[in-house]
Amino acid sequence: MANLPFSHWIKQVPRQERCVCLCLQVSRSVWESTFLPQCQERFRADRVVRISNVNDWEEKKQDLCQPALFARRILLVLEEVGEKLAVEIWQERRLERDTSILYLLRDRPGKTWQSVSTVDVSLSDRQLLEGLIKRCGKTIHSQALGRLVRLWKEYDLKAGDIEQWAGQINREGPIQVQDVESHFEKSEKVLLFGFLDAVSEKNIDTAQRLFAGLMKLGYPPTLLLSNLARRFRLILQALETKEKEKDLWKGTKLSPFEFSKIQKTANNYDSEHISEIFRVFSQVDRHTKSQNIPFEVLMLDFFTALPFGKGLT
Repeated sequence: MANLPFSHWIKQVPRQERCVCLCLQVSRSVWESTFLPQCQERFRADRVVRISNVNDWEEKKQDLCQPALFARRILLVLEEVGEKLAVEIWQERRLERDTSILYLLRDRPGKTWQSVSTVDVSLSDRQLLEGLIKRCGKTIHSQALGRLVRLWKEYDLKAGDIEQWAGQINREGPIQVQDVESHFEKSEKVLLFGFLDAVSEKNIDTAQRLFAGLMKLGYPPTLLLSNLARRFRLILQALETKEKEKDLWKGTKLSPFEFSKIQKTANNYDSEHISEIFRVFSQVDRHTKSQNIPFEVLMLDFFTALPFGKGLT
């Protein structure tokens, strides 16, 4: 059977469905706080029983298989157990009739489960961010959430960044657009990615303004040079190869959103221009470590070298 989105499945799942495979694409904490309560409500379960290994099953099997004095609905959650044990539990005929099984997986189930519904458990960026904010006891205005989603995608923010920020907001009422902008437009990560994007676009004025903001925050010069070098390595990769999914230099996975932006600006450069920029990086790095010259002064050579090359007159 084809995978179903959780949002569709939860609305139409028959309450008498015996077993379902859930492919988790969220963290365990998000599953527990967001999705499990919906399953419990939908199946009208009085009790949730978790099985995580053979010992768990052996310990709880007798209670689950013997008839209860009073009617009860049990939601049996198999927490990423091996397929052999999952099949054994699924085929256990002594389980009470009102027991429903949720088999949690990280990958697609095997052929054994072809007759069972398979559901993708995932969140859109909007749902995820709204959930993180709710966990901090806050709500957020729709426009502010839209702005936050854009920043989340564009600047590779993490769940911890969102929770730390939301937890610091003290005033009553929903979070507003100005709350998002006043914090994240000045955050180190947003300034860094904005600076790298401005450099890629050869937008000198914006790049210098964001560079000044990073220096004001005390961003380490060596780390900034490292991020700049990575950005220009990826620009060179976009110019000379067709690889889009991983950083060929480090072998790490690339963010599709980040690399799509790099591809759009790569034609601002050619290999000769990038070689000159790396020569400047090497010079700035050497002088930073060996001479008592302010980093801001050393970077003037970079900002001078940046505009020249392919694409500009």
